[in-house]
Amino acid sequence: ILGPQENITSFKRSDFKNYLQRCYGAHNTVICIAGNFPQKKALEKVRKDFARLTTGEQITFEKFEGKQDSPAVSVKDKKTDQTHMMLGVRTKGYIQKDRYVLYVLANILGGGMSSRLFSEVREKRGLAYSIGTSMDLANETGSLIAHAGVEHGNLEKTIAIILKEMRKIAKNGVTPEEIKRAKSGFSGRIAFGYETSDDIAEHFAEQEVMRGNVILPYEALKQIKKVSRADIKRVAAQIFVNEGLNLAVVGPHKDNVDKLKDATHF
Repeated sequence: ILGPQENITSFKRSDFKNYLQRCYGAHNTVICIAGNFPQKKALEKVRKDFARLTTGEQITFEKFEGKQDSPAVSVKDKKTDQTHMMLGVRTKGYIQKDRYVLYVLANILGGGMSSRLFSEVREKRGLAYSIGTSMDLANETGSLIAHAGVEHGNLEKTIAIILKEMRKIAKNGVTPEEIKRAKSGFSGRIAFGYETSDDIAEHFAEQEVMRGNVILPYEALKQIKKVSRADIKRVAAQIFVNEGLNLAVVGPHKDNVDKLKDATHF
């Protein structure tokens, strides 16, 4: 998980020291406190406890530029009880305005028991017990992924159904009932997400680090409510393309790599 052994064994004390000084300073730190507390005393304690924190240069990162012009397939051949698969597409990142459209789209596609993938893959065909979607957004890039655990012989069928549902949304959009149901579910999820003080602190700190400002729950809900069926169809047509399609499989499929490559395309 940490990387090749030769990398780890080559690290010196100076490497860790330099990294600590570069990344862990006042210039790169956000402190977020949530809960019922006396603000004046809390601020005094923060100033006292972090007074010795050094200040360095603001860290800059190279902008990500994804280069992909055709579907990619990665198979980890392994003896498993079932095949684990993730079929995903590239998206834009956290800082782009269409992220709320992506949230609603991901929910309609595979965000619960009323989603398309749950209905088509599990309920109608019984191909998977666990099926759903997830999203991961960095600053300028991200991904929307459909994931499932299936019997080995059902892998290609499952891939075909997932791709079919993605194509249908890109071509025909979603129904008024689907978008209404997806939006209504966000109110409850956001409420649960802010149920504890540490949840609030973590979420607000992450926004400050990633975006430079904090979006309050009611503001996020307003953006969710603005998402239209046309928005979903437009974004789906942008991301559900071969140039951003990727399949990862873990299971005993070393003899099926070519078939999986042929099956992975819109």
